[in-house]
Amino acid sequence: MKNPFLFSCVMPVLLLVAFIVLKLCKVIAWSWWWVLAPVWMPVALVSLFAVTSFIYLWLKTRA
Repeated sequence: MKNPFLFSCVMPVLLLVAFIVLKLCKVIAWSWWWVLAPVWMPVALVSLFAVTSFIYLWLKTRA
């Protein structure tokens, strides 16, 4: 693949569409939380990293 950034942006969308189709066709019996995981999981990971970084920097500047 020539552009890995494009692949990393398209892959979650393809997974999301596949999971939604499988859920609506009753092929998988997952909760909607897991079906929509390609949307919220990256946001949650980036948020967790940002909060952890801010707390670390805040504690480092206080010491």
